[in-house]
Amino acid sequence: MAKKVTMLRSGKTGQLMAAGDYSHRSIVKFGSVIVSGAEPSPDSVRVNVERSTQALARVTKKLANPGIALREKKNVPQFSVAEGEIGIFVRRLNGRTDRGRFIDGRFQVIE
Repeated sequence: MAKKVTMLRSGKTGQLMAAGDYSHRSIVKFGSVIVSGAEPSPDSVRVNVERSTQALARVTKKLANPGIALREKKNVPQFSVAEGEIGIFVRRLNGRTDRGRFIDGRFQVIE
């Protein structure tokens, strides 16, 4: 038989239905939010710990590499800073690489 538990929240009264007794249930509170549910089995916990460990190993590999990879798209330039040259940029566009400066907001190629 379900038990009725009366709860108060911000001056309002609501009803929380719970099946059976609370001996095998967990209650977790996050601020004013209360979540209750059946406790997971030890096998379920072990499997989920293994899966989360594998997921953490995968994401660690990605986070260990600095920077990002940008895919080239046709007619979309990619700009980077020329190493050791102040005010000089490198533009990659449609397989061509040019060096230049930005003058009045436009890229001007340096010969």
